[in-house]
Amino acid sequence: MVELSSLVSNFVLKENIVDRWVWLLNSAKTYSVSSAYDYLISMDNNGANCNNDAWLKVVPLNVNFFVWWLLLNRIPTNDNLL
Repeated sequence: MVELSSLVSNFVLKENIVDRWVWLLNSAKTYSVSSAYDYLISMDNNGANCNNDAWLKVVPLNVNFFVWWLLLNRIPTNDNLL
């Protein structure tokens, strides 16, 4: 604990700098649900390409997730459990 205290005591923070979170997945560097959605849609996991057609707004959300997990081969079937 004393060693940690000695390391921290030598650390100097710069003044007048705002500490903030930065979201690197869009140009504004601010988080939005749409930027996270766009990122997830653009991902290609194990050859399964999730595109905008996968999320149907007329279908309940749990059905959308089930189809998404099905496309990613994440449903706990006997084959996947082995």
